[in-house]
Parts: sequence; C-alpha cells; structure tokens
Amino acid sequence: MAKHFFYTREKQEVKKDENGVAVPLKDEAGAVIPGKFETTTVFMKDSFNTDKVIRTHMLTPTHVVVLLEDGHEESQVVNQTLKNKNKPATPDNIEYVKQRVWIQSEISVKGDEVAKLFEALESI
Repeated sequence: MAKHFFYTREKQEVKKDENGVAVPLKDEAGAVIPGKFETTTVFMKDSFNTDKVIRTHMLTPTHVVVLLEDGHEESQVVNQTLKNKNKPATPDNIEYVKQRVWIQSEISVKGDEVAKLFEALESI
C-alpha cells in the first residue's frame, strides 16, 4: 500500500473585491500601479507517494527539494516569431515554435516539515 507524505504549500493569489475584481496595488502616495495587484498568501495541504521519491536535495537545513519518479513529456512554446515582419504582431501573424520536453515533479518541503519528511522516508 502506498504511503503518502502530507505537507503545506504556500501560494500567492491575487486579492479580489466583493465583485470578484482584482484589487489594484497602490504606491505609498495611494496612486494605482498599472498592471500590479494586491496578493495574499494561501496555504494548501498537498501530499505525494513516498514510494515515488527518486532523491532529495537539501538547499538549506529548512528547505528540501524532492524529485519524484513521475516523468512525462510535455509540449512547451520555446520561441515566437512573426510570420510577416512587415505586419504588426497580431494573433494571426505570430508563429509559435514548440518543443517536447521531459518534466518531473519537484516538490519543495520547508520548515518543520523537513524533519517529518526524512522520518517518513527512513521508515520505508
């Protein structure tokens, strides 16, 4: 039976008002900064199967990156060029160059959860 390790992940989300509209970021004088929005930190509870761990890499004593054995191929846009350089950049005039890349999950475990992670991995 698979053994899962549960950990907490931080995620930055854009704050929204009561109408669901993003709250613009303001400078010290109260002026809106164009294209910038207020954010809030959300804590998410995640897990992974400890049987799928390939290796761990300790960046600091309180931050470990876990590499999982769940690799797969994915297409990613690596370059964008104009089809006709004499025309403006519109969706119809942009050519996307895609490339297949190999992706593996990399999970960051931080804080007090690092010790719990090593306890869980050593008990396998």
